[in-house]
Amino acid sequence: MLSTIALIWSGRTSGLVEQPCLCSKPAPGMLLEAAADFELDLSRSSFVGDKPSDVEAGIAAGCCTILIAPARLTEGVSPDYVVPNLPAVVPIVDGLLEHPVALSGRHRTA
Repeated sequence: MLSTIALIWSGRTSGLVEQPCLCSKPAPGMLLEAAADFELDLSRSSFVGDKPSDVEAGIAAGCCTILIAPARLTEGVSPDYVVPNLPAVVPIVDGLLEHPVALSGRHRTA
């Protein structure tokens, strides 16, 4: 059973920004802030996203990364898992909760 589920996002709008915000992906700022707020161990956490910047942020924060890529794999990123849709994430997270493993990774699922 999951102990904490958090949906986090940056309230900043897209557009020209003079200096990058530490809360904007691929920087891990939002994840680090959530870890502090919820007392999370990011090395035992999963970060799910659908963009390369999501994967980069998760890796930078030390999370297990799960990329939702329905049509094709995104070049240039190396998530721990790739799934076609959100429902496919559930068995992966369940499995990690039951049998934690070192993320040497880059697992692929269909």
